[in-house]
Parts: sequence; C-alpha cells; structure tokens
Amino acid sequence: MNAKITFLGTGTSHGVPKINCECAVCASKSSFNKRLRCSILIESAGRNILIDTSADFRSQALKFKIKTLDAILFTHAHADHLHGIDDIRAYQTRISPAIECFGPPEFCSDVKNRFAYIFLEKMPMGGGTPRISLTGVTDSFEAAGVKFTPIPVVHGSVQTYGYRFFNAAYIPDVKFITEESMKLLYGLDILIIDALRLRPHTTHLNLDEAVEIVKILKPKKTYFTHIDHEIMHESESERLAGLGLNIEIAYDGLVIEI
Repeated sequence: MNAKITFLGTGTSHGVPKINCECAVCASKSSFNKRLRCSILIESAGRNILIDTSADFRSQALKFKIKTLDAILFTHAHADHLHGIDDIRAYQTRISPAIECFGPPEFCSDVKNRFAYIFLEKMPMGGGTPRISLTGVTDSFEAAGVKFTPIPVVHGSVQTYGYRFFNAAYIPDVKFITEESMKLLYGLDILIIDALRLRPHTTHLNLDEAVEIVKILKPKKTYFTHIDHEIMHESESERLAGLGLNIEIAYDGLVIEI
C-alpha cells in the first residue's frame, strides 16, 4: 500500500482562532493551535481524493498546493464541511469531465436543492460553476481507484458518514456510533475521529468520550480531529500520551502514511 493522508484542516465549524476570542488557545503562537475547518486529502497511485469541501477549501488548496482533484467524498451538508464546493471549479475547464462526488443519499438531495445552480443542464452564461457528478451511496464503492465503505454515525439530530478505506477510517462529526457501525470499525491501523473539546457537547464527542471509543475499538493508532479552542495541543497531547493508547491530536498539515 502506497498512500498518504494530509490533514488539510483539523478545526471545528468556527476554526481556531475563533473570531473575537482572546482565550489562551486562540492567542497561542503555536502552529499546532491554528486550525482550519475539517478536511483531509488522500493521495493514492498519483490520484487525489478529497473528503469534504470545507469552508476553508480555497486556503487549504493554496497552502498545501493541491494541483488536481480526482474525486470528492462528503460526510454531511453542514456549512463547515460543504461550503467550499464552489472553489473546485478551479480544477476544471469547460471541456474537462465532471468531478465524481459521493455522499449520503440525503446529503445529495439537500445539496441539489441548496446549490441548484451547480446542477443545471446547461452551464449559465459566463460559466463560473463547478461541474460534479453526485452519487448517493449506502454500500461500499470505488472512487479514484480506492475502495470506500460508508460508516453511518449519529451527529445530533442528523446521520452523517464516516468512511473506511484501506485499513483506516475517518469520522469527523459524531456523537454516537451504533453497534452495527462499530462492527465496521474493528481491526483498524488508523482511526481519525471527532474529539471536539473537553466539556460534553450535544452533537460531538468530547475528548474523554472519544478516548472511550478508542478503548473499545483498539486501533493501532488514533488521531483526534475537529478540535475546538478549548483544547491546547501541547498540554492535551501530553495527557493523552500518558494513557498508553497511541492517541495523538492531529494538526493542520500533518501527513501520515497508510
């Protein structure tokens, strides 16, 4: 296996630093505490697969020099994971094919209603719209030569997807994982999972809840993502290291081999 994951963003919906906040994390000079909205890039066999067009996608594409996109997977339709969708048009010409995109069936219906201009039969005068081929998925599928298995999880009042690929899984927004979905997550080499903050939250795992998931699944390595400004990278990383569970807090620009 010769693939890698780049963390394009590891922050929650408002990013870190948060606007109008002067807390210790937001004021930190450490690059580990600067977090764009949550997204990853998977590179395999010379092809690029993006999971979520975050609200910061333009900045991410420039910062990490993403030259091509071959497929996009979506976890759900919340703004921080979707609203960079218009910026993918930079990867297309008028004659290039539509980019293959995949997501939960409900997501597809929602996006086609909210971003109807993307799905017009004929490009409007002046162009300026991304062209995508959007497919709802419920079972395993292939995107840009990589097999993915959707992992349905509960994120507040909505169902979102995580994805398993190779022997890794990415689950950025989750509060509860059903027994059926847990069965799809055993035997992982790498687990990347939501660990929003220290205090409990209604729609996300907090850090301690995420640790309990790790204890059950026992992946070889875990990375926490979708991090709020309550978590100071350095101090919480030290605490997690003491648990002996091989957990790290991910940070923007982290690259891991899979």
